[in-house]
Amino acid sequence: MRPWLLTLVLALVSGGLGADLPEAYQVVARRNLFSPSRLATPPPATTVVAPPPPAETITLSGVAVLDGQATALFAGSSASLSGACRPGESLGPLRVNTVSTGGVSLDPGGQGGALCLAVGQSLRRLPGQPWQWSATAADGATPVPAAASSTAPPPPASTPAGDTDTILKRLLERRKKEMNP
Repeated sequence: MRPWLLTLVLALVSGGLGADLPEAYQVVARRNLFSPSRLATPPPATTVVAPPPPAETITLSGVAVLDGQATALFAGSSASLSGACRPGESLGPLRVNTVSTGGVSLDPGGQGGALCLAVGQSLRRLPGQPWQWSATAADGATPVPAAASSTAPPPPASTPAGDTDTILKRLLERRKKEMNP
């Protein structure tokens, strides 16, 4: 038998409650493992913290011009924040003011001035807070609120056929450069 175990047993039997035992064994002397009145150690109290509510997001995926009418295509965090909208229609709590090939202007309804989004930009909002930009435009431009932007009107909803060809050529050239650096 090991000497420390013998010392422990003798201390418990003699009723000394382990006064002469090393510090590491004092807990054994204080808490009788075989006592019928012994209770399990209660687990530490844990507080349940509710997760924060999810943020709402809206991304302008694209703008389609069909028969001279511009339509904005949105991808959002819920069904009410996703879909196709024309000027004057609502997208969740936002109202679409203008739609052009350069982007859209959205009215947040009493939460400040209009918000302008270019294709690829996103808006994000935590419950009870105003909308904020959460990404930059695809061309790297920093988002600018409509109130701070220039007073120039947005580009027209439709472009002449010659401009469309030029834009298409520039996009194809840019894609070739991206594929072959």
